Amino acid sequence: MRFSNSTHSLKTLMLIGSFVTGVNSYNVQAQSVTAPTEGQQLVSTVDTSLDGSEKFVLRIDGKPFYPASIQVRLDKLYGYQGWGDADLEKVLKQAASDGFNTVGIPVFWREVEPTKGKFSWTILDKYMNWCKKYNLRMELLWFSWSSGGRVQYLWNYGGRKEPRTPDYVCSINGTSEYNMLRDEWEYSLDWRDMNLCERERVVLSEVMNHIAQWDEANGNPHTVIGVQLGNEARGHGENTATSTEIINYYHHVGAAVKKSNYVVWTRLNCVNPETKDRTLANEKKRAEGGTNIDFVGIDLYGTNAASVKGDINGMLGHNGSNYRMIMEIDAKDSNSPLYQMAALAGDKAFSYYNFCVVDGNALYNGNGTELVELGHVNDVRNRNKILNAANQDIALKSHGKNLYVYNFTGSNNNSETGLEGISYKPTSTRSQGIAIRHSDTEIVLLSTEGGTFTIPSSLGMTSAEKGRYDENNQWVSEGNYRYIGSRVALTAGLAVRIVTLPTSIEKVNNDKIAGISYFDLTGQEIKNPLPGRLYIERTLYKDGTVNSVKRIF
Repeated sequence: MRFSNSTHSLKTLMLIGSFVTGVNSYNVQAQSVTAPTEGQQLVSTVDTSLDGSEKFVLRIDGKPFYPASIQVRLDKLYGYQGWGDADLEKVLKQAASDGFNTVGIPVFWREVEPTKGKFSWTILDKYMNWCKKYNLRMELLWFSWSSGGRVQYLWNYGGRKEPRTPDYVCSINGTSEYNMLRDEWEYSLDWRDMNLCERERVVLSEVMNHIAQWDEANGNPHTVIGVQLGNEARGHGENTATSTEIINYYHHVGAAVKKSNYVVWTRLNCVNPETKDRTLANEKKRAEGGTNIDFVGIDLYGTNAASVKGDINGMLGHNGSNYRMIMEIDAKDSNSPLYQMAALAGDKAFSYYNFCVVDGNALYNGNGTELVELGHVNDVRNRNKILNAANQDIALKSHGKNLYVYNFTGSNNNSETGLEGISYKPTSTRSQGIAIRHSDTEIVLLSTEGGTFTIPSSLGMTSAEKGRYDENNQWVSEGNYRYIGSRVALTAGLAVRIVTLPTSIEKVNNDKIAGISYFDLTGQEIKNPLPGRLYIERTLYKDGTVNSVKRIF
């Protein structure tokens, strides 16, 4: 499907970026794309307009999207563990079964360009085909030459060793056509080397145009939804690149995505102490004309729920138009599912690191090629299930406005009052709940491990159904749901929609009014409403009808 029009797109901006290399300035023409040019597909965007949303929103084909995401190191499973294709495919099948809607998969320079000027799409096609088969969205993690600023192994198994780059970029002997800053293992190239930067842009352009061709040949599933332009880019060895230099480097590389026939969001992850400066550098570039890096996020290991909900000790605050995302967090930590909900309470996206076996941070251990789940895997599944059951609302609504996350710390089972006076009592200390105002007459309730929602009488609950919202954000009912009085008790991973009295649509009625009364959000009648407060205004007409409307006095 080619792009036509979108209410969430802005005009394309052309800019001239300055890439500083010591005392010299390298000028590159790049495109900061928020609307595509003729012939381009606009697959995904970061919508910062706040038009129809309460927070910044990721969109795919114009629709709001909230990722239930995990990184899957297929590269290390075959390159370090020796796993074959059948076992790699089973990993993605299990990720889909666990409710993840998005997987981040690393792709390396040598995998797509084994020798200079000769491209191979075998590995990339394999990944995209598997993701399409299991209905997973794929973020392409473009590791190129750098992982933490150094060249590492792509293959280190069975006596065979290969770096992640083709030999002309960096060979196993530490030779390169480009400027080497560390010529012994682990090697490092130079962020200031514009010849290297331009070559990387050319190669990523080839990757993106191949993705466009694959997508068209496969019925336009839009499987690839984003590109991580680099992995924890930083200085290594003698490499002392600044935040501005690294942002300039990836701004130029990012033009490969924004000028391709397949336009998606771009992001950059950071080691946590470096996140703030990288974010500020990218926002400065955005303000001065535009950036090809849509957002900068953090890789976070060792934390707590309050920090995840907040600004993470100042490292991921509200900076300009930066969409906030925790791009890696330790999946083996039994508290990581709790942090997933804390991130939602902090209006952030969230991705686990990683799915299985490698690096000591995995959600699954391995017995050979068999996956052995950790004790908190069901906690992850339950949270993914509810994120998918109300995905577009979760993408659009902000905590404390039309969405509320209960027990965001996952540390108590006390009753808590949140959205519109609705309270939630967890069945266990780890159980977290969400309430969302979907429409004028609909509220959706969700629970991770189970709990009871108590609905104020002032909301006028009339019915309840279990089910989910579909890809068009329409409710798909799975039948009526039994509730007792004002209490709706949910089991683990369940979504229930309740129907309430209208909150904002006033009844048109020319009959004379019999009387008006006011109530607070708990249902307590108020004789004298105070200015600036939100109340329920209940109008009784002489024909016996009643209309309840929320009003701020």
